Amino acid sequence: MLRRCCSNTELHVNRYVQRRFSCSMKEQFMTPRNMRMVRHVDGFHRNGMKMSSICTASSSKSQTSIPNSSVWKRFSSSTSGSSAVAAASKKEGTEVSDMFFDNLGTMFLSAIAITIAALVRSSYSSSNRIAARDALEEETELDPLEIHELQLANGPELNKEVMGDILNYFVTQNGEITAQKMTYTSFVSQVLHVMRKKYDERFTIQLGHLLDRLALKNVQQQRQLTNDDNNNNSGNGNGEDDDLLDLDLLLTILSVALHGSITDRVDVLFQIMMSQQTTQSDVKDYAPESHLLRMITNLQKTCQLVPDAQILETEGRKYPLQQYHVGTPHEMLTIAKESQKEKISQ
Repeated sequence: MLRRCCSNTELHVNRYVQRRFSCSMKEQFMTPRNMRMVRHVDGFHRNGMKMSSICTASSSKSQTSIPNSSVWKRFSSSTSGSSAVAAASKKEGTEVSDMFFDNLGTMFLSAIAITIAALVRSSYSSSNRIAARDALEEETELDPLEIHELQLANGPELNKEVMGDILNYFVTQNGEITAQKMTYTSFVSQVLHVMRKKYDERFTIQLGHLLDRLALKNVQQQRQLTNDDNNNNSGNGNGEDDDLLDLDLLLTILSVALHGSITDRVDVLFQIMMSQQTTQSDVKDYAPESHLLRMITNLQKTCQLVPDAQILETEGRKYPLQQYHVGTPHEMLTIAKESQKEKISQ
């Protein structure tokens, strides 16, 4: 018992000595400075453990997310192709812009040259039109001022009603107007006969020499045409027949002296065309195209058409400069029909 108690006592003493020694060692080495170092080392160790775990997790995640080599090749090839296309388009746009800016002066000078050429061409074309109009005016026997004086001098006696009486007289005496031909002197004597029966025996046409000029010009043109035909046919013409003029042309010459409005003049010309109908069944409310063409020809011969309306563009001679000519009755009638259709459509 005594030995057991001694051993127990020795055990307790040893434990007490160990505890005291450990406490004294802690008190000796665990100073405030050493405690801070221990905490720093401990924190670094813990952080290092966390960083190692994070790196391990990220490496494993990256290994799982990396695609296989074929997918990566396709992705790389697609990105490289798109980048090549973008680079090519950028290069092309740069080349186009460079071409524009490099030739800016040339383009500007070309535009100026084209504008100047268009203006010069328009000027020369206008000159050709003016030249054609001047040539027609030189051939015109009466100018507008003389025609106006002639109409004023014969008013109000030579009006629409008197012209109707003269027209009825020739239709009654000789029948169809178109088939009649007579000399100018014979025509004037019959006209004066009708007018003197209506007014006075001393009645006469004022400024009649202007009408004489128109008639003489048409007689000369007819003689020239006859001579040309005789030279081509090697024949001899009859001088008396060369002086004969168509009755509708003579009536158109007389209408130049008509005193009245434009409507009255148009009505008289229409009556002249309608008097060319041979029978009652041929009489209509409108004149045939053949009569219109014949009347336009008579108006051209008697200087009753405006020169500007007779000057037309020559087809097929537009370049390099537009050429003009005096229009034929058929051309002017075609233009009148087209303009009338446009008015009706509007």
